[in-house]
Amino acid sequence: MGEKRYFLTWDFQIVRQDATSKALYCSKLEDHFPTDAFALELHEDDVGANYTFIPQGEEIAPYHVDDIEITFNSDVRVWNLRDKNGLFLCFDCHTLSFSREHPSFWEGFLLLSQREIDILRHLLTNRWVIPKTQTIIDGKDIEAVDVFKLKINHFDVDMRYQLFRYWNKYNITLYFDGWKRETLYFYNPAVYITAYNKESVMQQCKMCVVSLRKMGKFTGPIILMTDKDQAYIDNLFEGKKEYTDNLIIHNLYPQDFLSFVCSKYEITDKETFAGYQPLLYLDPDIIIDNPLEPLLIRGLSSGKICSPAEEFHPIQSHIPVGSSLFSMDDIPGRFTPGINGGTILFPNTESDTIRRFINEIRHLVTNLVFKFGRSFNGWADQEAYNYLAIKTNGVNSNALTSFTAYQGPAHNRRLGLVHFWGFSSEEKVERMKEYMDTLGCQP
Repeated sequence: MGEKRYFLTWDFQIVRQDATSKALYCSKLEDHFPTDAFALELHEDDVGANYTFIPQGEEIAPYHVDDIEITFNSDVRVWNLRDKNGLFLCFDCHTLSFSREHPSFWEGFLLLSQREIDILRHLLTNRWVIPKTQTIIDGKDIEAVDVFKLKINHFDVDMRYQLFRYWNKYNITLYFDGWKRETLYFYNPAVYITAYNKESVMQQCKMCVVSLRKMGKFTGPIILMTDKDQAYIDNLFEGKKEYTDNLIIHNLYPQDFLSFVCSKYEITDKETFAGYQPLLYLDPDIIIDNPLEPLLIRGLSSGKICSPAEEFHPIQSHIPVGSSLFSMDDIPGRFTPGINGGTILFPNTESDTIRRFINEIRHLVTNLVFKFGRSFNGWADQEAYNYLAIKTNGVNSNALTSFTAYQGPAHNRRLGLVHFWGFSSEEKVERMKEYMDTLGCQP
């Protein structure tokens, strides 16, 4: 099956062909792909379709569309178009015409599929994290500064050196200065929290949301997985728009502790959770005490699912982080710290690797229930989460650890978040209220 490929100019305009006169011209990339874009159809395994990699240094034979010959200039890595008179398609002021026997290299073209062009447009219209600098760049600030070159932050990106076929809407790998590899991560964050049943849990959730907005400076969507309705949530936040705006209710109705806790994995194939990167899960008994963005950037830059380590709980000996599962699977001698499932940063919910991990957690918990009984998982998902994290090497336990304190603030330092686990639900509320008062962060 062939795929149409289209021609981009040195300043990232697309070549089009008038349906009547057959004349070629160019225009800026718009939201809608032009129906008259000039195209060359190539099979996916055609050498020309993969022109960034020429295995044996061979020349690519010319292609033809009607009377136009299309050739690849391997010296400067661009495509040229030539008519039957031997004249190349060149720029005359702001128009294109077949006018010269020797084109300049900037009068060549990039050859991309529609999907690749759409992703390029996606790059130029959205925000991205650059792991190398731990910064966020806005695609609208990316400039075309030279022939085939974009300026991204302080880096030059020559589009002739890029491997477009592996770009996707969440991750774009670029080669700065022609060879320095860096992956940019799409940045459109959301947070979600689970809170069910008890009034004390809902009060924890309220403080978590308030801290996200006031201390975390987080303005993006907060998705609340809950069995409560809109009227209850409005009343919980006393109708204050600064908390209820951009607060999305996603109703679920779990029946016991195990299903309460494991509901956080009910996020694949759900429109509510699609399109975000990163997607940060928080238990309701967490208070954010510093801006959230550095944590999101650090976690997303890892390219993996992330959770903070419980450095004082080795997986070899601590049941809540899976010691019984590791023992039964004959995995001895592991002094690796466990990880805490109350904070999980998912890059997104759509990549195959992440979807599989999330679905495997649900499947593994289900298998354990059938094998050993529903009460076997005393810490619900966390044992299975640690076990699967080790078995798959699918979770980064370093990126978020420095942002996390447990049970209370760390020596009066604000690391980023405080997880008040280890207390009764009612005692959590009291301790969280005390800390909120200390922060001056009451709703």
